[in-house]
Amino acid sequence: MTQLSRTTLKCSCGELNVIIYYSSVCTWLSGNSWIKELLEGSFNTVKCKNCGKILQLNSKVMINSASGLFYINPKDFTEKTKEQLRAHGLLKEDGSIPSSAELFMNPSGTKLEGVEEIIERLTQNKVRKTKMPPAPKLSNDTAMYGKTARSLSEKLFKNKTKKDEKADISPPPPPPPPPREEEK
Repeated sequence: MTQLSRTTLKCSCGELNVIIYYSSVCTWLSGNSWIKELLEGSFNTVKCKNCGKILQLNSKVMINSASGLFYINPKDFTEKTKEQLRAHGLLKEDGSIPSSAELFMNPSGTKLEGVEEIIERLTQNKVRKTKMPPAPKLSNDTAMYGKTARSLSEKLFKNKTKKDEKADISPPPPPPPPPREEEK
């Protein structure tokens, strides 16, 4: 699941800057823009509102890809990080970024049917709002069961309250024992 978090980074000028950052990324739901930011060095960054310096969070990010979970630290982006991205299908061998549809693959590496259409509809916010169908009508058997259960519970409840009223003459429970004195 893609999760955004919030923290404060202190700039060398002394200014405190709030950053909303990715603490985890679900690759098949977040598209591929975060990969471009990662390669450019702008992933999990904020511009200081006082001096304009770009600050990057020094924190691991959990990446949830179709082939498994792994962690990266964008501030320590190295060739090893690129290898991790390639191994999980998030970066092609030629260094290009896969399309959003290519990221939406199952672990066997084959595309799921209709992925391009789903991604296009979701990214363009064209998901139709459908009305829920009405609840099904009760069958005669279900209605009869409900009536029988209701009448039985009413009878049981009435009988129980009459018995409880008669049995209400019992003495109160005994008081708790006095506290023990601590030994010295």
